Amino acid sequence: MYVLFCKRKITTNLGGKEMKDEREEARDYFKNRRLSYKSIYLTHIRELRKLIKYELQTYLPTTNHSRQMDMRLHKERKKDLKFNRDDFLIEGGIWIDGSYFESREGLYFNSDGFIGFCGWADCENKMPFIIAFKKWCDWLCSKCQQKQQILEEKE
Repeated sequence: MYVLFCKRKITTNLGGKEMKDEREEARDYFKNRRLSYKSIYLTHIRELRKLIKYELQTYLPTTNHSRQMDMRLHKERKKDLKFNRDDFLIEGGIWIDGSYFESREGLYFNSDGFIGFCGWADCENKMPFIIAFKKWCDWLCSKCQQKQQILEEKE
C-alpha cells in the first residue's frame, strides 16, 4: 500500500485498486447529480449549515480528539457568500470555530467551481462535513426535481 500526497487530493493504491479521497468523492457526488452553483440559493446554503451542525453534534462525541476540538459553526455573515443578480451562488463558504481556532474553512464553493472541504482537517474531523454535504446534495436534487415538476405542470 502506498499513499501519494497531492496538492488537492490523496490517492491510495490498494492491490492495484485506486481509491479517491473522501473529499474528491464528495465533489464527484455533486457533479454526478448534475448540480451546479445555479442550483444553489441562500436558503439552500442555510440547509447545508443545518446539516453540518447536526453532523458535528452527532459525530464529535464519538472520538476523543474530535470532542476536544469542540467544532461548531461560525456565525453566518453576509460577506461569506456572494450571489449574482439572479440570486445564484457565485462563491462562498461555511466557516468553523473550535476550541483553539476561529473561522477555519469548513466548506467553500470557489468561483472556479472547485469545492473545498476543510483542508486543515484530518481523516476523522473532515467526515461530518462530507457526510452533511452528500446528504445536502440529495436534498438539493429533490428540490430541483420538485421545481422542474412545477414548471412542467405550468406548461
